[in-house]
Amino acid sequence: MKTILLFDPLLAMLEGVHLPRLEWLAVCLSVAGLVHYGRVVWRKLPVRWWSRTRGRILKADLRKSQRRQTDGSIVYEPVIRYAYEVGDRVLEGRRIRAEESVGALTCGLRMMKTYRPGAEVPVFYHPERPNEAVLQVESVRSQALWMAVLGLMLCWVLARLFWS
Repeated sequence: MKTILLFDPLLAMLEGVHLPRLEWLAVCLSVAGLVHYGRVVWRKLPVRWWSRTRGRILKADLRKSQRRQTDGSIVYEPVIRYAYEVGDRVLEGRRIRAEESVGALTCGLRMMKTYRPGAEVPVFYHPERPNEAVLQVESVRSQALWMAVLGLMLCWVLARLFWS
């Protein structure tokens, strides 16, 4: 019920407006894209400000996943275990990125070269919850660029809608 009430003013505004199918498609795609990329950025961005320390790889392995890629090829999951220190505590982590890490065999083998047992690596951990850690901080640049493009597209369509 609350959702309907939230969109009532918007629907009332659009009631007398006739949009061609292409413009409706542009509105729907840009809103869906903004929601998608906004969620991705929302999940990845906070990790960029986590604290950093040094860690050491304890174990590195590749595991064949039950999932398949869209072309039917096998998906591999890197299994990494690392130790790191925060203050006087020695902690262990397993996450590589904020998002799940899976991919083709070549990506996994490349990752195994980077994370060999005994290698010293940077570890990023949550300052308030040091048990949450990752080895890689992902860039949100491409997602932010897509959000800007989709936002501009949405503004253009809405401008045509209301000021034409």
